Amino acid sequence: MSAAESVAERIEADRALWAAAYAQGHADGLAEGLAQGAAHPAVVESVARVFAGWDGAEAAHARSVTHFHAWHAQARAGRKEAA
Repeated sequence: MSAAESVAERIEADRALWAAAYAQGHADGLAEGLAQGAAHPAVVESVARVFAGWDGAEAAHARSVTHFHAWHAQARAGRKEAA
């Protein structure tokens, strides 16, 4: 075994070690982030920034229903006038 082969083998071993450690760190970080789900600080911050002033799913649904009922009543009133 020459010195060049020894260096090449050590470089390859270091690369394999780095790749394994990187993969393990990524897997651990992903598992931790997924375990936190929507409570993850990055998710909470992003949602707060994108949906500033959002008051929740129930309130959004109530607004949607109210909007639909108003639209439906207006559409029915328009049909009665046309008839």
